[in-house]
Amino acid sequence: MYRGEGRGVRRRGIAAMLLILCSVAAVACSNTKTQGNVEEQATQGRVVGVDTISKQPLTTNYTLSGTLAPVSEMSAAFEVPGRIVESNVQIGDVVKKGDVLAKLDTYQYRLQLDEAIQGVEQAKAALDSAEASIRASTAQVKSAEANLLEIKKGARKQQRERMKNALTLAQAAYEKAQIDAERSQSLYEQGLVSQSDNENAQLALTSAQNAVEDAESAVSEMQEGATKEQIQAASGVLDEANSGKLVSIAAKKQASAAYNAALAAQRQAELALSKTTLISRFDGVVLAKAFNNGELAAEGQPVYTLGKVDELKVLLPLPDNEAKQWEKGSVVDISLYDQVTKGTVEKIYPLTNAATGTINGEIVINNVKLGWSPGQVVKVGLHQSGREVILVPVEAVISDGDKPFVYKLEKGIAVKTIVQLGGNMVNNQLEISGGLKVGEQIVTQGADMLFDGDKIQAAEGAAQ
Repeated sequence: MYRGEGRGVRRRGIAAMLLILCSVAAVACSNTKTQGNVEEQATQGRVVGVDTISKQPLTTNYTLSGTLAPVSEMSAAFEVPGRIVESNVQIGDVVKKGDVLAKLDTYQYRLQLDEAIQGVEQAKAALDSAEASIRASTAQVKSAEANLLEIKKGARKQQRERMKNALTLAQAAYEKAQIDAERSQSLYEQGLVSQSDNENAQLALTSAQNAVEDAESAVSEMQEGATKEQIQAASGVLDEANSGKLVSIAAKKQASAAYNAALAAQRQAELALSKTTLISRFDGVVLAKAFNNGELAAEGQPVYTLGKVDELKVLLPLPDNEAKQWEKGSVVDISLYDQVTKGTVEKIYPLTNAATGTINGEIVINNVKLGWSPGQVVKVGLHQSGREVILVPVEAVISDGDKPFVYKLEKGIAVKTIVQLGGNMVNNQLEISGGLKVGEQIVTQGADMLFDGDKIQAAEGAAQ
């Protein structure tokens, strides 16, 4: 080995030893400083970030999207079946109440109406006949009643006078016929009259005698009154007339019922014919059309779907923890492209969707001037401000099971304090609804390293 090379090696070894000595000295200095800091923290407390509690205006923005729909919809359907022969409106058309939407083929319904009209005419004829029968039977009853009454009362004074006069006339005629017959017989015996003339005179005498006997019998009956048989006969005639009247009344009732049934059938046929025309029940817009001309439509099967678009609604799926912020009557912003308008929270539905955990909220918009259409997607914004609440940084709140807590700074000690959380988080700050008061100090930085009762001190620059 050369001498020069030995000196170089020795120099490098000395340099390395000096470097090691310097490193040991630096570590020793550092350990001495750290030990001093630990001793200081043990004496004065751990340094933490501290804030003083105050109330701040809470401004919360909620933005959700939804699809516009009519506030009210109605299906327009025929109330009778048939084949559609006329469609007057298409999807998107504006209709007014009373407008004709569509028509069915009316041939079958007109035939039914003609048959019903003929049935009414026949029933009316039968009813008129029954009423005529009642009038005739009523007249028969009155006649039979009058006859029975006369028989029971006997002949009136005028009748008695007429019968007596008739008897007197019959007797006078008989006396004259008797004289004529005796004279004719004498002349015949003398041969002055023919046998034929004599026989006629004798016959006239016999007839006159019979007339006297009839008149005498009538006068006798008048004086004695009606017999029992005559009264019974007259009563029988009256009973028969009353029975006939009852039959006529029953026939009229039956005819009247048939007539009313025929009228009802006619009205039903007229109604069915009127239902072959489909009329709009309110002002709105045609949202859907299910049939074309020539197709068969069943009774009650929707042909059109109509909606009122002067007011529109949006159903929003609200997260259940935010639903209470969307109070009924709240005013919200509705935006569609570059248009913005106001809407009103109309209702919050009572049930939660089990699949999504959301609650439907219904927002209503006045669409009279906007001209927006069902099916368009809009954004809905709810802005809440003005309410003053306590807000603390998220890192200040520690969760311990179901009871979140913070550490308050009280006389240099960390005091574990249970708090109640509100329903809002703004800018990484939690709303505290209970457990803290304005003016109290809490640990906002380093809380996760503390235990209840630890000594702490606020970092330089922290709120005091």
